[in-house]
Amino acid sequence: MIRYIRLLLLLVIAVAMVLLAIANREFVTVEMVPSQFAAVAQYSIDVPLFVLMFAMATGGFVIGWSWEYLREWRLRSESSQRKRQVEKLETEVSTLKKRTGTEEDDVLALLK
Repeated sequence: MIRYIRLLLLLVIAVAMVLLAIANREFVTVEMVPSQFAAVAQYSIDVPLFVLMFAMATGGFVIGWSWEYLREWRLRSESSQRKRQVEKLETEVSTLKKRTGTEEDDVLALLK
């Protein structure tokens, strides 16, 4: 069921993107340098508006994803460090249980 909802959502997004592209086919001039500095360097390009819009949205997603990835770096490292510590302690507990010969907890043994 979730798979069909996901496919339906992707279909709606694809249709919206196609409609946006059809509605914004006119060309726009993108200037990389302000007109005040035209004597130093002049670089401009003509692209369809929908290409510019999709490129800006993609750039925004990439920048946002990168920002979140770097922000959560500390949390992921702490999590992996704690996971290694838990695994170490679990192996130590199993080693101690094997050494003492009791697999059960003493309190649980008293309750039986």
